[in-house]
Amino acid sequence: MTIIYVLSKIISIPGAIVKGFWEQVFCRAFKSPVESNDYIRMDELCGHVGHELIPTSARSFWYNFLPGYFNFGLGFTIASGPFINLLLLDVQNTTVKTVLYAILLWIGLSLLSNIFPLREDALNMWEKIYGKGNSSTVIGKIFFFIPALIMLIGSFLEAYGLTVLFNIAMVVVLLLI
Repeated sequence: MTIIYVLSKIISIPGAIVKGFWEQVFCRAFKSPVESNDYIRMDELCGHVGHELIPTSARSFWYNFLPGYFNFGLGFTIASGPFINLLLLDVQNTTVKTVLYAILLWIGLSLLSNIFPLREDALNMWEKIYGKGNSSTVIGKIFFFIPALIMLIGSFLEAYGLTVLFNIAMVVVLLLI
């Protein structure tokens, strides 16, 4: 599993670096000590920041949600222009423009491939919100349920490189249409 995970992070290296940056920013914001800030590693922490566990349920949720949210927004913004120009419009581009659009599309898709938290962080968040002895209110549990579930499932998909494969498959399907 680690080999597939590291390969998916190497393919989507810009997204892994930016996601690690966002995680470090939010570790600092939530006052969680950072143990390792090596974004590019050849193990399961590739593209993530090693930190102490976030103690409260709300902070844990926002720590897991916000870096992926920012990566999604940035990736969608960067990828949408080249995607529309290269794949949807029948515009004659020069070779230089086509290469530039392809690079921007790769950067945007790599950001979109790195939107989910590390599996251990997602499991910690779930335990803080829904585990025994938690301090979450009923309203908080209801409010956080769907996004927390998506992050938990997405963290398992990303651990096996499926987010990168999904993005590649989406582009191939759209090229064939």
